Amino acid sequence: MATKKRIALIQMGAVHEELAPPFVDAILSLGYDAKVWLHPGSLSSKGDVFHAYNGKQNPKGQSVKNKNYDIIYRRLLKGAAQERFLKELKSDGIEHAIFLTLQNEWSINLAKKIQSNGIKVTGIIHNIDKLKNKLVSRFWKADHQSSPIVLAEHVGDSLQKELQLESKIVHSIFKPKQLPLSQENLGPSSQSRPYKFAILGGVNFQSRNYEALTDYLDRLPSAARKSILFTIAGGGKDRTALIDLVQEKNLESNFEFAKISSDSNRVKYGMYYRAIVESDAVLVLPGPGYAEKKITSALPSAITFGKPVITSSSLAAIYGLEKRGLSYSGETINEAILKFLNTTLLENFNIKRRVQEYRQELLSSNIAAIKSFIIA
Repeated sequence: MATKKRIALIQMGAVHEELAPPFVDAILSLGYDAKVWLHPGSLSSKGDVFHAYNGKQNPKGQSVKNKNYDIIYRRLLKGAAQERFLKELKSDGIEHAIFLTLQNEWSINLAKKIQSNGIKVTGIIHNIDKLKNKLVSRFWKADHQSSPIVLAEHVGDSLQKELQLESKIVHSIFKPKQLPLSQENLGPSSQSRPYKFAILGGVNFQSRNYEALTDYLDRLPSAARKSILFTIAGGGKDRTALIDLVQEKNLESNFEFAKISSDSNRVKYGMYYRAIVESDAVLVLPGPGYAEKKITSALPSAITFGKPVITSSSLAAIYGLEKRGLSYSGETINEAILKFLNTTLLENFNIKRRVQEYRQELLSSNIAAIKSFIIA
């Protein structure tokens, strides 16, 4: 019996490991096996990103062998580690490698070494401004073997407009393996408790206007304010300042903060996923750059877990949420929240159903995009 071909997934830094489950999902759907190399720092600081995908725990922080994919936690920056890694790729008979980030010099240099061994390489460009680096730009314009991958259509459009590079889109979406029964229930939320809105990612006052959000809450009538609870599912440099702001405005009953790891100041994946699962919607505060050159991971996280999105009309339009009826949006976040609060139970039911249908559409799109890389 012939051995199934393996595809390598590589992430050199302790970031963007959340992309591994969507790629593994698509690769396995195509009938291939996957071998995943992640930075050990991501596991120690944020926990096991695969927990919601495979329903397993990895408390000891070890590399894991699964039926059709292996997860290896190893640093790949140093020369000796890279030489060992290149030998493993060859001994495993790997013919295709996908970098979960391929927009900086160290990942480009390793990609070139892999290509020189006859392995086809591609990877993700998260922020097109990274291609201002001459080595990175030259690789994608002259030295690469296939189109880069982007995570959203507007990033691909900017890449084409500014650098004349065609790209493939792979959405950071997967279908979670195990969730509480209430998550897959398409019915309306209970009204015996406040509506819970998850706000995902590190707290940074420069990239998100949390002060405007607290001002809005502060002005709401008491009855309306009691119907809202925000879950802050992120660490970040301004988390403590946000806690202080909430206390200063006496809004403690409207905010809960997911537990952070004491050694990394980050919310680990188990808590992050739980915050989404237990929410009624994901609130995405608009920020600079997210409508042009990069993507916010909060949106695919919401779609992965079948949650409606509350955001500005401009951001909802850029990401195609508004035309598909997947979001509650307005000219301001205040308007968007009011839309959610005024939505009927039937409308809420229909939005949840459409989000889950859209998730399936994106899963199929991912499979097609990765297949085109493999067979090209």
